[in-house]
Amino acid sequence: MTSGHQGDGTRELLLRAAAEEILGTGYAGASLSAIAARRNVTKGALAYHYPAKSDIAAALLERQAATLQALLAASQARYPQCGVRQLIDFLYNVVSVHLADPLMAAGNSIAFGPAVPGLPATGGVAWWQHTYQEMFDAALQVGERSAGVPSGTAALTLTSMLIGGADMVRVIPQPAIDLDVAMSMVGVVLAGCGVSNASTLIGEVVAHAGEAAGRQAAGDFTATE
Repeated sequence: MTSGHQGDGTRELLLRAAAEEILGTGYAGASLSAIAARRNVTKGALAYHYPAKSDIAAALLERQAATLQALLAASQARYPQCGVRQLIDFLYNVVSVHLADPLMAAGNSIAFGPAVPGLPATGGVAWWQHTYQEMFDAALQVGERSAGVPSGTAALTLTSMLIGGADMVRVIPQPAIDLDVAMSMVGVVLAGCGVSNASTLIGEVVAHAGEAAGRQAAGDFTATE
C-alpha cells in the first residue's frame, strides 16, 4: 500500500504534469490521457488521485488562491501605508512566481479562462479588481497618484493587462515575456493611472525585493553550513 507521504508526492507530480499540459494545450484541450502520459502512468492511476479533470482544476485553483493570499499579505506588511509600492511589490512577486512555477501559471490560466464545468465560478477577476481598487484608493489618499482616473477604472485597466499578460506568456515563447518586460508594462499602466513617478517607484521596489532575496539566500546558505 502507498504511504501517505508517497501518495502526497505522487499527487504533486501528477498535478505538475497536469499544469504543464494545461499550459501547453489550454484547459479544454488537456486530456486525462495526455496528463497521465507525461508521468508514464495509466489513466486509472491518475484517476485514483484526480477522478475528474475538474478535480485537477480545483486543486490548481486552491494552490493559486493560497499563493496569492500569501503574496498579498507579505506586500501589505512591507508597505502598509503605500498603495502604489504595495501594488508594485505584489505584482512583482506574482509575476515572478507565475513565470517560475507552472502550478501558479496554470491556476491563473484557469482562473482567467472560461468557467470550468463541475466547478463554481472562481470570481478570480473580481478578486483582482477589488484588490487593485483598494490599493489605488490607498495611493490616492497618501498622494502617490493624481485623482484624474477613478480607482475602479484604474483597477479594471490593470486587471485587463494582467489577463492579457498571462495569455501572452502562454503563447509567446519565453524569454520574450520576462519579468523586466512585465514590470515595464505595469509602469505604463500606472503612469496612465496618475502615478507620475511610476518608473522610479518600480525601480525602488524591485531593488528592495532583490536585496531581500539576497539576504534570504545568504541566510539559507549559512543555515546549511
